[in-house]
Amino acid sequence: MVDKFLSHFLISKVDSLAKQQVFKDDKSLFQEIAQAKKGITPHYVTLTESGPDHKKIFQVAVYLDSQLIAKGKGLSKQSAQEDASRKATKILTNQL
Repeated sequence: MVDKFLSHFLISKVDSLAKQQVFKDDKSLFQEIAQAKKGITPHYVTLTESGPDHKKIFQVAVYLDSQLIAKGKGLSKQSAQEDASRKATKILTNQL
């Protein structure tokens, strides 16, 4: 009985959160904010790749038009973009 209740309760909450799009990744969230507030789609530039092939570290910059918004680092280009997007979201939301 408890299992049934918890399953029903959790499933309804997960569905609700999914509909609200709470689980967006940082890059998607920043893109939506940038387009809504500035009317601009962000673009990403890989600045550096360092370290050995099996453990590279990437540094990426995110721009709106030609304006640098933030830089991020990660063990993949994707994670570096996510890091830059997370920082850019904080910067952009504090400006508005």
